[in-house]
Amino acid sequence: SGSWSGAEPGSVSEWQADATRPTAMDVIETSALPTDLTEFPDEPSGRLFVSAHRFAYESATCRAGPASAPLTGVASAAALVATKTCALRWATTRRRANKRWSDLRDIYELTRSASSPAIASELALGPAELHRQVADALQSELLRRRRCEAKSTAFRPAKRPADLDHVLEGLVEALTRV
Repeated sequence: SGSWSGAEPGSVSEWQADATRPTAMDVIETSALPTDLTEFPDEPSGRLFVSAHRFAYESATCRAGPASAPLTGVASAAALVATKTCALRWATTRRRANKRWSDLRDIYELTRSASSPAIASELALGPAELHRQVADALQSELLRRRRCEAKSTAFRPAKRPADLDHVLEGLVEALTRV
């Protein structure tokens, strides 16, 4: 394993593994949503945010963590794809400039490691048709990215994986089939 090195904030990061650095683990304090929550936000960004994060929390498995959090709930690859899709699709302008490619790279790597059908099957168990929300958001983001890349090569990192579109399109297809 290793971590990914990026460029300065605001620039397009390179797709480059740095195996000399350990993989970072973010420990984020969270809590369950109320069990009586029956209505989700009507607008897509709020709906996906609530659905994805609720699913990530509720489907997490306990694992040994760092000394500061000896027992930690770890979200599955599918849950992380859902939360990263929300961050990618509805990012603030500042986050978009700094994190777009790292969020996209994370979705790509998670999908490659767990397989599109496995992620789709797991997300189909999520609340509020989570799998369809993720498919719609990823499809919109793929179209938006292609329009930007057609206008300027500044939107395309130099070391982007050749199979990026193939992997992401395969995920969208798997999500629409479950």
